[in-house]
Amino acid sequence: MNKTTKDEVISDIAKVIGPLFEQKGFVQKKNIFEFHDSETNNIYQYEILLSKRKGYFSLHLRLNLLNRPFMKEVKKVLKKVWLDEDFIRLEDSSDEMIKSAMKVRTSNFCLRMVTD
Repeated sequence: MNKTTKDEVISDIAKVIGPLFEQKGFVQKKNIFEFHDSETNNIYQYEILLSKRKGYFSLHLRLNLLNRPFMKEVKKVLKKVWLDEDFIRLEDSSDEMIKSAMKVRTSNFCLRMVTD
């Protein structure tokens, strides 16, 4: 059985791909390589995720595109829609369920995410 930890494997992967990302201006933050584009306010993230089941690792990669200023405006509109009395809800949607959904949907600034 493999006794290597997830953090050790991520560290090994980062040692190999890290210099390539750094050449493009990315900065490593734990398991994420991140680049801030000041012209567009976009944040590009490459995220390395590992799960260890049955004694072996499964590698997952994510590309995240974040934009805080844009998503702040989107969230304002989204909240107005959800709180609008004319908004059509499912019959069994309680106010608590809607508040929970709003919290989840407005908790991050991710525009898009691509994963394997």
